[in-house]
Amino acid sequence: FNQHLNIHSLARYAKISLALYLLSNLFCPAIFAQNNNIRVESSFQPPSITLAKSSVYKIVIFGSQENPKGAIPQIPGLTISNSPQTFRSASFINGVPSVRLELSFQVKPKKQGQLTIPAWTVQVGSKALNVPPSTLQVLAPNQQDEIEKNRQEKQSQDLKQASFIE
Repeated sequence: FNQHLNIHSLARYAKISLALYLLSNLFCPAIFAQNNNIRVESSFQPPSITLAKSSVYKIVIFGSQENPKGAIPQIPGLTISNSPQTFRSASFINGVPSVRLELSFQVKPKKQGQLTIPAWTVQVGSKALNVPPSTLQVLAPNQQDEIEKNRQEKQSQDLKQASFIE
């Protein structure tokens, strides 16, 4: 009985070892070989907002999950958060390994008009990559924004009054 159990354990161990070997030696180099084809995209989501709203400035680095180094240019009339949300993904698309890193920065406009973050450079490993320009269209506040602003102000006043009652 013990020999039977040991043979099954060894066979299972061999299968797991072979699978790990194949994964580490066949797939990982292909993923990291993509570093030669790293590309960067940038966008605002949504690309058009009213002055009362906020948007997200998103940078997507395809072909790497390494943290980039660089500084987003400061734009007059646009506040950009210093702490991005980060999303990393690795997948196989039609049998080809694909990795990407997304950085999402909250942005809040202070003025109307077209606000453009110009092209700038980010460092990923030993490579300097060009981040393309991206434009946010900021429109005048609409009636719905004014209603929402008034509702929030009233809610804040009600909360202050409630805290004095208790």
